[in-house]
Amino acid sequence: MTRISDIHDHETRSLIIKLINFLGTSQVEKCLQNYKKSLVSAGPVYKQYYLNHRHPWWEALIHFFELEKAGRSIKRNLDLRLKLLAGDAKKISILQKLMPDAVKEKFKKICSREGHIPLIINSRNTILK
Repeated sequence: MTRISDIHDHETRSLIIKLINFLGTSQVEKCLQNYKKSLVSAGPVYKQYYLNHRHPWWEALIHFFELEKAGRSIKRNLDLRLKLLAGDAKKISILQKLMPDAVKEKFKKICSREGHIPLIINSRNTILK
């Protein structure tokens, strides 16, 4: 589907904003707060090998919001995390247009809970069967 090489640096910010809008700003903020609480109480091994891998979007979104708050350019400060997040955002922006509303709502909940695109979407299986 979408590879990170298919994402142009100049479209990264707009794709991430589309993802945030799709999930809902308040939902993203709530998930980031929960993630940050988990980081505080977690040990180093749990942080590195579980939280960061299980919820890859949250670290990228924290970095995105820090750059935005500081008024720094996303394009000039682009890293792999942001590029991967933009790739997922592009996939979601394409997929969500094809989804019925009920499926779209379920998909939003799964994505915001997991902090990544569910494996079923990344495979060639049917979406949320």
